[in-house]
Amino acid sequence: LAIVNNMAEGLLLIDAQQSIRSANPAAERLFASSPGQLRGLPLRQLLHSDVDAPLRAGRQELRVPACQGDVLHLELTVSPLPGQPDLQIVLLHDVSLYKQSEQELRRLAEVDALTHLANRRHFDACLERCWQAACQTGQVLSLMLLDVDHFKQYNDTLGHQAGDLCLQELARLLQAASQRPGLPLGTLAARYGGEEFALILPGDAALAQASADAFRSALLECHLPHPASTAGPWVTVSIGCASLVPHDGRRIAELFNAADEAMYRAKALGRNCVVQVELSG
Repeated sequence: LAIVNNMAEGLLLIDAQQSIRSANPAAERLFASSPGQLRGLPLRQLLHSDVDAPLRAGRQELRVPACQGDVLHLELTVSPLPGQPDLQIVLLHDVSLYKQSEQELRRLAEVDALTHLANRRHFDACLERCWQAACQTGQVLSLMLLDVDHFKQYNDTLGHQAGDLCLQELARLLQAASQRPGLPLGTLAARYGGEEFALILPGDAALAQASADAFRSALLECHLPHPASTAGPWVTVSIGCASLVPHDGRRIAELFNAADEAMYRAKALGRNCVVQVELSG
């Protein structure tokens, strides 16, 4: 009994109806319960489960609501009590910190360190998912690519630290543009590389045009000085937008290349503008 009471892991003893017969102190602490409070409670009520089926023997993971809106990630091991066929032992191991660390590592692997937007790896994966979803629904998918005008000259004139701050401000504006009310699920802002950014828009050309115009206007209103630019006194961007209906006969590269070409046409037209293309077929 002393060993059970001093265990770091929670331990429950449940009967054939999966009601709790006893709980050790670690289990009571896990569920913020006073001594004896868990006794007689149905296990599924403790775990906030609507499933009437009994827990299967072996190891499994569950997410359990905890105090103040938190969530416990529990690893449960269910095994019969030797010599007592109507009783089972449930070992509870709190793996919440491990799960939080795992989620944070996954997040860091998907985020650009400077701008905190999605990085290229995450962008590519999301574009693939949006493409497949649009293939199934027959909906239009749009892509916006933008490049900071004369960014090399910006760095050469004001320094790389100022250049980093400039990219961070652009990222903030692009993130805000991706979170405007009414935008569809799957909209994603990303830093594609260097001073080039991207916005995935599961929507038509009109939505892409409106988003591009809104972002360009928001950037101009910031009045970020760019003394070396020939496009104007402030930091500006050239934006290319492409829209098409994905299907099995098309490839993602067709959408990306069209947006990229549109962006370079915007540069050729004098920069600080939006060029949009709609691909038929």
